[in-house]
This record gives sequence, C-alpha cells and structure tokens, in this order.
Amino acid sequence: MNSSASRVVPLLPEQSRFLTRGLPGAHHWNQVALYSVPAELTAGIAATAIRWVVNRHEGLRLHLGPTGGADGTGLVVPEYEEFPVEDVDLSGATDPEALTAYCTRVQESLRLERAPLVRLARIAWRDGTFRLLVVVHHFVADGVGYGVLASEFETACRELIAGRPLPGLAPAVGAHEYAAWLYEYAHSPEIVEQHGSWLKIGRPCPPVVREKPGENTMATTGIATVSMTPEETAALIRGASVAGRSSGLLETVIAALVPVLDDGSGRLRTNMIGHGRHGLPGQPQVRRTAGWLSTRYPVTLELPRGAGLLAQRDSIGEQLAAVPLAGSGFGLLRYVNEDREQRADLAGLGEPDVTVNYQGRTKPTDPAALLQPAPESPGPDETSTGLREHVHGVDLLVDEGRFTVVWFYSTNQFEPDTVTGYATELCDRLRSGLGL
Repeated sequence: MNSSASRVVPLLPEQSRFLTRGLPGAHHWNQVALYSVPAELTAGIAATAIRWVVNRHEGLRLHLGPTGGADGTGLVVPEYEEFPVEDVDLSGATDPEALTAYCTRVQESLRLERAPLVRLARIAWRDGTFRLLVVVHHFVADGVGYGVLASEFETACRELIAGRPLPGLAPAVGAHEYAAWLYEYAHSPEIVEQHGSWLKIGRPCPPVVREKPGENTMATTGIATVSMTPEETAALIRGASVAGRSSGLLETVIAALVPVLDDGSGRLRTNMIGHGRHGLPGQPQVRRTAGWLSTRYPVTLELPRGAGLLAQRDSIGEQLAAVPLAGSGFGLLRYVNEDREQRADLAGLGEPDVTVNYQGRTKPTDPAALLQPAPESPGPDETSTGLREHVHGVDLLVDEGRFTVVWFYSTNQFEPDTVTGYATELCDRLRSGLGL
C-alpha cells in the first residue's frame, strides 16, 4: 500500500503510551486466535469477509508514518480493493508444534510502519480439518475491538457461504475520528482542571517488595492461575454485590488484594484499566468501534484499618467513584494535551508496580459458530524482548462460571510458588471475608 495515499490521523492515548515503552519487539504485541473452521470457509471467503470488516473500521487500517508516532499521529490507508489471506497446507505435519511455529512466524511478521496490521491464514491441517489464524496487532484493536472484528467477520463469512451479498453497512465511527474528538476534549477546561487532582489520585507509594533483585524482563514473564469453584464464584458474586450497582466484585477483590501486597501501610498503588467506550460527556457512539480505545490510570488506594472486607470494599468503591470521569482524563492529560509541563508532571508519577484488569465474564462459544477455538496453540502473543511495565499484572475474570485470577510476574523477581501463593491468598481472603 502506497503511504502517499494515506491520511494523517491522531493517535489514541493508549497508542501513544505503548510507543513510550520502546520495546525492541513492539511489532509482536498481538490479539491472536486460532480457530477450527469448516472446509467451506475458504481462503477466498475469508479474504472477502475480512476486507469488508477492515474497510468498515478505519482504525484497522492504521500504521505508523515517518515520525514513528512521535508527533502523536499515524497514517490510515484507503479502503482495500483486495485483502491477502494466506492459504497454507500443513496437512502432512506430524507434530502440532509445526502449526504453532507457523502461527508464531505470522505473528512476528507484523510491522507497525506497514499496513495492514491484521493477518489471516487458512491452514489445511491433519485429518482433513482446517484452521484459521487471526492476528491483529494490539496497536489497532484492544480486547473489545477484537471482539467487534471477530463477530462481524463471522457474520460476513456466514453470508458469503450462503451465497448472499454482504450488507451495505455504513462505516462505524472511526477510531481516529474519535481520537480527533478526544484531542479537542483534552484541551477543554473540564480536563485541564483535573491536573492537580491526578497528582493526588496517582501519588507515588513505596515500591512493592520483590523476592529477588533480578531485572523485570519480558523474557522471564511467568503466569500463575488460581480459580474458585463455580459454587464459590456464585456466592462471591452475591456477597460482593452492592445495592444500586450491578456488581461490587472488582472493589471487593481489590480490598482483598491490598493486604496481599502492601508493606503494612494498608495502601496499594495500581493502574486501573477501562474499556473507554462510554462515560465522557457528549462522547461519540463508539461501542462498536474497533481500535485501542481502552483507558488506564494510576490510583493509590487505602484501606480503613481494622475494618472487615465488606467495609473495606465500600471504602475502595468510594475512592474509585471519586475518580473523575472514570479515569479517562489521565490519559488525555498525559498523552494528548499539549501542555508540556502538565504532561511532564504526570509522567513524573511513574508507572505503578501493580496493574489490575477486570475482564468481566467470558461468554461460552456458541456451538453453532463457524469459528470454534482450536486445541493447538498459536504461539506467544507478545514479544520476549525488553522490560515488563509492572511488577505484578493481575487479571481477573469469571471464566466458565469460575472466578479466576491470572497473575503475571517475572521469574527473575519471584519464585513461581510465591506468586501462586499470592493468588491463593487473595482467593482465601475472599472466602473468609465473605464467609464462602
């Protein structure tokens, strides 16, 4: 694609933040899925379907220009007349690792300066079965954005397999049309006046304790996963609920997490992650927009001493509710607003040692869906180069009816049993605090 035909667009806050990390392997930071698909979902049908989806969402046609995003802009290429989908025959492979190795090579082939940052491959696999690899660089789609792409792609494939023309849907609100709106909003008095509040909300804390003094590298990322039973999960959701809100689960879990990691002060500084698709006054309708729209902000939370878990939950809830605009203003001031002094102030706060990301409840795959999760691995979705951002990354979700803690850390800094112990202690504190 000729970049001279591309259009300059502003980047979203999370895209600008990602570029500040300086990861040597930033090209390999993906949303990836490997699906089992029926034979009638050919490479040609997949190509037509993904072209229809990518042309609807300008954010999926983004790449970096000559500035590398340093000026807060990228380039969006025109709509595609054709979209390449590889058609690969691995039916003679005897080892599933051959499929994983191929998927990994595709993942590593993306480059931020070259569109498209979306890759598909239809793979003939063993025993007459077929796989479909879908790779989307995180730079152009967060988790919600990937879900939009996958659902629209499935719809398009169904129509094409049935011999029906694809519907002439209007383009979705563009991610960078929304970024332009955010740019204007970032310079409004409502956001600019939050500067002093963020210096208090995100105030630094002493670093969390490391078990070992090693470097916090991507290559040494470890993962500990601990789940509760479906019965415990149902009781947890009931026990954590707060009148007037759909759930108090996140606040309850944070209240149980603080004593697992704090130094005895009753405080924890963490990044909070949001999907970024509502909550701002006059915000465009971006619920079905594919892009990296998610938000994050630092917050230092304090537990009331001597209180029970539910009282601590209520305190955490009040502290989070006091954060203006659900935290969206931080990214606007830190990465979009052009006041260099304010940006430097917020950069000076540094990254929290902890990130908490509540991913909600996963939906089971529809058994009638064309795209079914494949049993083979598509390989690592992130680079192994560079440094990790946080000491502890704590993902929370309810998966197949089980509350699950997925805890990311560096094996240079912690023994695996230690972090598994942290996740177990978190669940035990929930059980005891709620009488599960």
